[in-house]
Amino acid sequence: MVLLLLPVIFIGAGISRWPERQQAARAAASEAARAAVLAPDESTARANAVLVGREVAANYAIPPDQIVIEVDIASWVWGAEVTVKVTTAMPSLDVPGVGSWSATDWSVEVSQRIEDHRELR
Repeated sequence: MVLLLLPVIFIGAGISRWPERQQAARAAASEAARAAVLAPDESTARANAVLVGREVAANYAIPPDQIVIEVDIASWVWGAEVTVKVTTAMPSLDVPGVGSWSATDWSVEVSQRIEDHRELR
């Protein structure tokens, strides 16, 4: 009987971390987008977005190999949007003391507008 319940417990433990991972991805995308629009130029914006996104993910204890940060800047002009997409692995099976396995990813996109009244390079 115990052997039948064990897989259910492990799967439940993995799925129970999904809301935490989703919140981490939302926070990382939001902070990364804000860091990008505050940068003085496009190359700095891309670098800052990835750096800040990774820092936020690390604060949520997400390993660097389980998160992907993509920055989309169509043009570096006033009023343009910067979009940051964060994709994180969602643990499907979590075995305490052994590790977790992921079968799916979850993505979130956040866009921020470059302010009209600021200096751009």
